[in-house]
Amino acid sequence: MTNHKKLHHLKSTYFNDRQTQKYPTNQTRPSLKQMIGFICSIFAIVLALAVTQPAIASVHTYPQGAEQILFRSLQSLRDQTGRSWQLVFFDQVDRGEIKLIHLRLVGFPGLELARSPLTLTAQTGQRWTAPSVTTAELNVLELPANTAEFDLFEVMRDLQDDSVVDLRLDLVGGDRVALTVPVAIVREWRSVLEQR
Repeated sequence: MTNHKKLHHLKSTYFNDRQTQKYPTNQTRPSLKQMIGFICSIFAIVLALAVTQPAIASVHTYPQGAEQILFRSLQSLRDQTGRSWQLVFFDQVDRGEIKLIHLRLVGFPGLELARSPLTLTAQTGQRWTAPSVTTAELNVLELPANTAEFDLFEVMRDLQDDSVVDLRLDLVGGDRVALTVPVAIVREWRSVLEQR
């Protein structure tokens, strides 16, 4: 083969290789169906991460003297009608021993809570009645009408598992409020009790 033919052969091989690289066949390109499947998979993973992200806030510490500390968790939930509630779960520790465990519920302004016990039902079937804490026990003159506080000492002692807990409380006038406390919040309540 002459030099001219060799050079022509090398050029044609080079350009054929470049065209093959530049314009791949359909077999090497992902199909539209594969691309849609890939995008849907990524979207599903992102959505799952967003949904399963626990709604855990940090546990706050409030020193109340030389030997007393209050540990608190603050969360927001919506009831069966979509109204927002604040749940303030806290315990008071004196010299390393838990003295009280309370749950304060703060409803939408304008609601009036009855000073009746709070009913709690775990997903396991366990049921408790938590007494309402009086203003005398709280050492306050009056709680706002949309606020009630309950003694959860016995409840948290008996609640052995992290499970969904349904809360039921009464409004003045006979209506009932239903709140579902998810596992992540129950777990945070238990973490409050582990603080010393």
